[in-house]
Amino acid sequence: MALHRLTSITMGVPNVADTAAYYAEFGLSPDGDGWFTTRDAGRQLRIVHAPTGGSSSCTSAWTTPTTWPARPAT
Repeated sequence: MALHRLTSITMGVPNVADTAAYYAEFGLSPDGDGWFTTRDAGRQLRIVHAPTGGSSSCTSAWTTPTTWPARPAT
């Protein structure tokens, strides 16, 4: 399942190895160069090193679909 229609998220963390192990245990598949994939949406998460403190290191990119899925009838 895609994460909120985002195309990808790059997350900066102080301990890449521990964070990568967490997401691998969560079910994402390592795909080289810090990238993790999901079954349905491919490469979605990249984990990179960032020092602690200071401003946020997270960035994201997203796309807006040209058509939205129909809402289920209530």
